[in-house]
Amino acid sequence: MNHPRSDVAAPPQGGTAGGPAEPDPRRLLGRNVNRDLPGKPREEHRFYLLLLLGGLLVLAGLGAAHLMELQGHVITGMNNQVVWGLPHVFAIFMIVAASGVLNVASIGSVFGQPAYKPHA
Repeated sequence: MNHPRSDVAAPPQGGTAGGPAEPDPRRLLGRNVNRDLPGKPREEHRFYLLLLLGGLLVLAGLGAAHLMELQGHVITGMNNQVVWGLPHVFAIFMIVAASGVLNVASIGSVFGQPAYKPHA
């Protein structure tokens, strides 16, 4: 038996008498091809968004370092009278934060507390 529109349009692409034919993959190129995998495209977009944000953060840091190279440390609040600027404060913060993390990480081994060993 011929398809009712086989004389006018392209012949049908398979299928059964009671059901529709499988869609042609070439027709799905303009649409979301990964419809069967609901979480896949979003996770990929999140990855590229985070990659873009990380790249912008790196560019901002490089721009700030370049500006400090051109203008000098005066842009961080330092001059001949004030010798503690933003770089010094940030370095002190990083040293104190690292020592605090080291203290927490050593609780499990120094005091023998098994509850803290997974965090060390």
